[in-house]
Amino acid sequence: EAPGAAALGEFTTQRFFTLPGREPVPAVELQPRQGLANVAAKLQAGQTVTVAVFAGGSHAQGQWTAAVGQWLQAQYPAAKLTVINSPIEGGFRGSGLSVFRLGHDVLSHRPDLLIVDFAADDFESNEDAVQANAEGMVRQAWKSNPNMDVLFVYAFRLEYEADYAKGLCPSTVGAYERVAARYGIPAINMGQRPAELARNGKLALKASEAESQAKPDQALFTKDGVYVSPAGVLLYATIIQEGLAKLLGEGKSQPHVLAKPLTARTMEGAVQKPITREMLSGDWQEVIPAAVAGRTFSSHFDRLWVTRTPGAKLTVKFTGTRAWIFDVFGPGTGRVKVTVDAVDKGERQQVDPWSHYYRLGSLEIAANLP
Repeated sequence: EAPGAAALGEFTTQRFFTLPGREPVPAVELQPRQGLANVAAKLQAGQTVTVAVFAGGSHAQGQWTAAVGQWLQAQYPAAKLTVINSPIEGGFRGSGLSVFRLGHDVLSHRPDLLIVDFAADDFESNEDAVQANAEGMVRQAWKSNPNMDVLFVYAFRLEYEADYAKGLCPSTVGAYERVAARYGIPAINMGQRPAELARNGKLALKASEAESQAKPDQALFTKDGVYVSPAGVLLYATIIQEGLAKLLGEGKSQPHVLAKPLTARTMEGAVQKPITREMLSGDWQEVIPAAVAGRTFSSHFDRLWVTRTPGAKLTVKFTGTRAWIFDVFGPGTGRVKVTVDAVDKGERQQVDPWSHYYRLGSLEIAANLP
């Protein structure tokens, strides 16, 4: 105790320190690192090239895909280019579920370039989880094909502008950057420029239609703070095209080598497995193609199983730390009783306030297991 401290009465002191490995990461719009030499070589040779955009769903991720694909084709007219857009519906924020669907939705198409765009959707996740998911995606991709190039892109969301004003990445973006630095993955930060334009009065990050019309010299990024306007999508596409123009000239064409994992519990083992009839007891009907109430879910599921009988069961065996059921829910779905390792985990409601139509759902049945 410092001399005289007791005489000051009751008070609280606070100390702030940065955890090792959690230091703030400087914001840079383009990080070339190892570049995109493998896909560049195939494009230049006029070969068949598949580009896959693996994206979140809350902030127009992937809406720039068509424009970027058209630009790539124009730059390399001899190449036979296929662009796959694999986003997920807006209700799913973050990479936590999507790290499981990478193999089914994307790697099965054997892309030459994988573009990962979840940074704006991961704002609700802690850095450890984001790092584990991002690293899991990279390791899954390169185990599938060491010649596949990977590119991280970081979309913008409201509140990120405060960190960018300091020249720093938001913590979520910083988590991706640590993984990118470990594996030499190039990155394009799409959020830094919108934040700068907003600071200079050239872009309204959030405004109503009336507010936007009152300032015709100021572009509108979003009306509601979530879904990006056409001008915002065009800005994203421009930033990515400028970045690709440089990245496709960087690096040396060679297989990628997996570095030592950055995270102890990396999600490289995350996988999506189909439900089979052998797992089911009671009255179930199979739906092929995966369509419900006029909506198709075939990009995510090869088939769906439906039951309307109380007591029908799904029994799954797995080894791992986490497990989910990836499903569809809406006005006709109900409750699920969950038991894990003979322990009753209670009932889970499969209807929510937005269940006036059928959409993708998820049911986490286990987490943080040994």
